Amino acid sequence: MGFSGGGSNILKPHTHSSTILQDGGSLDMQNVTQGNMSAGSVTYSDGAHLQELGIGVAGQQLIVNAGATAPEWSTEHTQGRLEVLYDEVLASDGTTMTYTPASALDMETTYGELVFCLRGWQASAGSIGLTINGHANYQYSNILNNAGTLSGNAASGVSTIELINSAITTNGSQVSVICSIKRSENGEAAEKMMIDASGGNLGGSGNQITTAYCGSGFNTGDITELEIVASANMDAGMCWTVWGRRIA
Repeated sequence: MGFSGGGSNILKPHTHSSTILQDGGSLDMQNVTQGNMSAGSVTYSDGAHLQELGIGVAGQQLIVNAGATAPEWSTEHTQGRLEVLYDEVLASDGTTMTYTPASALDMETTYGELVFCLRGWQASAGSIGLTINGHANYQYSNILNNAGTLSGNAASGVSTIELINSAITTNGSQVSVICSIKRSENGEAAEKMMIDASGGNLGGSGNQITTAYCGSGFNTGDITELEIVASANMDAGMCWTVWGRRIA
């Protein structure tokens, strides 16, 4: 470099600051300064020295490695991603819609949460509920707004989780439900699924908020089936989409 460090032949440590005499000046990174690097590569520090990370391939993303010590390229960065797991449109009037994943959904190490949206019309007035893994023992509480009148309800030992109460539906009701399902573990290491849902009759007589969990006999962190169960026919065209929020 074209500086000697104060008149001696010993090169002093330098920072390339343009405000310091004989410090080399700022590095011109706009197609001037050279480095022994490959095209497209980036640099990072290992705590002591600069290291080179060669360019990845098309479509890869830069992530932190498993040891949290350095960046690396990844073909698919899944953590935190919301992915569509299931999407069904009811082909004809019916009372059930069932999602059975090809392999069990691990709610401890793969998915932190499942979210679904159910929306469409009811052919006849009736309630709409949810079951998980075919389990038939749930506890829930809800707040119901029926034509402006608020009421609360609690139930235990029931076979379905109520998402839409029949009192707020009519023949031809347009309904919508948003639901979140998460794994929970109590102090005795028993695994449950916790459910929070909000639904209602769009433009109709009311809506409700429901909080629930799987009762006794349910002790798994995996989901093998979700089923929507209605007490009366849902119209053909009812849509059900399930997303999973990845944690790995």
